[in-house]
Amino acid sequence: MYNDPRLMRWLQDVYNFLARQQEKMERMEEMIIEIREDIREFKSNKMTHVERIEYHFDQLKVETLEGTLNIGLTPNGKGIEELAVPSNGEPGGEGVEDVPFFPKLKEQLDRYIDMEIPREVSSFEAHYGVQVPDEVRFAMIEDIRRQVGPRIVVYIQRLHKDSSDDSAVEKDILDRVKRDIRLAIEQYFEKQYGKGSEET
Repeated sequence: MYNDPRLMRWLQDVYNFLARQQEKMERMEEMIIEIREDIREFKSNKMTHVERIEYHFDQLKVETLEGTLNIGLTPNGKGIEELAVPSNGEPGGEGVEDVPFFPKLKEQLDRYIDMEIPREVSSFEAHYGVQVPDEVRFAMIEDIRRQVGPRIVVYIQRLHKDSSDDSAVEKDILDRVKRDIRLAIEQYFEKQYGKGSEET
């Protein structure tokens, strides 16, 4: 039988190709087994239970995620009942309904919460070397969002009656609420993950 070198080279190439394909298939089978194990493990641990989250906003403490948190209110300040803020967060205290910049402030702060707060939380996570579960992060941000309207009302009641310059008051309120939000997040991280926390 005559051996053609081209035929032999072609057969060798086919053999090498099939061997490489076999190796790839074996690696893919190993990966599939690992993925199945990961999925099985994920399914068995799919429930994340958040036992308790404590926020400290100027010494106020909330032990569950029910109700609202009050950013920046002090125990010596006005009580929540005195603020006369309806549950939807719109202005409702005495003289507040006449303030034209409330909706603008609310919109600016909602945008700030959407754009900046996730970055602030990530920055604190990096600082404390922790990863906050998505459920906790979402609950924290939504709690803050619910408090923005009432917080604006508190500052309108304090600052608007003493000033005739609406733009200066508006900027001052915006800065104060942002400061309160950042401080509340910082206090939360310090309490949960700082040196004196229960988790360290």
